[in-house]
Amino acid sequence: MYGDVDLRRLAFIRQAKALGLTLDAIRELVVAARQRNGAPTRDRLLRMLDERISQTTQQIETLTGLRKELHRRRRALRLRPRPNRERGYCTCLQKTPLAR
Repeated sequence: MYGDVDLRRLAFIRQAKALGLTLDAIRELVVAARQRNGAPTRDRLLRMLDERISQTTQQIETLTGLRKELHRRRRALRLRPRPNRERGYCTCLQKTPLAR
């Protein structure tokens, strides 16, 4: 039912989606690929991949910071005495106990 060109286009779309490209970006690349000169498509894709690399690097830094904070909070919670139940809610995640 599908020709080779269609199958290659679908494979490209699947790969681009797996790399985290947005549907708008993928659409832009598919439209550009239909033009006779494929060089602009390659340049666009290179720019998009550079942007994804930058975004991914930022996400990794953010998640690394979150992991460190989670470990820090877990260690602190294990060392802290059980919370005072008078407060009506768990204060386990507070960075410092509330002053009375």
